[in-house]
Amino acid sequence: MLAMTNPTRSTKKQITKTVDEIASEMEDIFSSDSDRYKFTEWPGTDSLERVIYGYFSGFVLFVAERVKERHLNTSGWQLVLPSRLTDYKPSDSNTAERLDVSLFLEDMHKEAAALKESDYADMFAIVEVKRRDSPAEINNALSQLFCYSQNIYINQLNRRFLWGLTIWGSHVCAEVMVHDKVLVSSTMDIRKAEGRKQLVSLLVHWSACSTERLGYDPSMRRRELTRVADFHGAIDKTIYDIDCYDDATGKTRTYTTIRTILEASCLF
Repeated sequence: MLAMTNPTRSTKKQITKTVDEIASEMEDIFSSDSDRYKFTEWPGTDSLERVIYGYFSGFVLFVAERVKERHLNTSGWQLVLPSRLTDYKPSDSNTAERLDVSLFLEDMHKEAAALKESDYADMFAIVEVKRRDSPAEINNALSQLFCYSQNIYINQLNRRFLWGLTIWGSHVCAEVMVHDKVLVSSTMDIRKAEGRKQLVSLLVHWSACSTERLGYDPSMRRRELTRVADFHGAIDKTIYDIDCYDDATGKTRTYTTIRTILEASCLF
């Protein structure tokens, strides 16, 4: 699944070195008596789900801080951060559903500790957590992940495909949702050093990956809230600049959307 990120040869070397260093530092912490980090002691399957939220968020934040230390000025890298809130309802949601954890991308020069509430319009991926690894819990986690991820498509018109994570017990899987199928990674057991390193590797690959490889359409760029009105005076909350190649002139023209006249879900 990491092949989808397709890093260059020089970036592969940087990634390998970064993964090895972060994983080694993490295992040193596990072997010490330090209680500084939330993820140093697996809470166990009898814990409440919200305890696992904190464990996982601490894991992601630890990796992000180490990536920033090593690649603050490396071109093309970004931070992968957990949402500030867990078990929360995004403000741009029209339903009552609550997300366990979400991930978002941030500029490398932002403070890794300055977490924010991640709405669907800003999310990179959704994380669905279950306490146990029974078949029923696994199916429930996947069903909820797929259902909630639809809202990312609704709120991000420039997404070609989506990533997601499911956690059941101590097992983590990554999912890629494309237009006609869902791809699932092998299981990463974060109680074991090998599994922790695999998860570190995934997070580092995401950090080093171009936004196009992460599922974003580079020819569509979302603007911040902009007051652009159509001839009826209607204003969309979300405005996109779309690049289109003009065969006649051999140049690329940029068009700006004004209004959404119909949601895709209403077409079928």
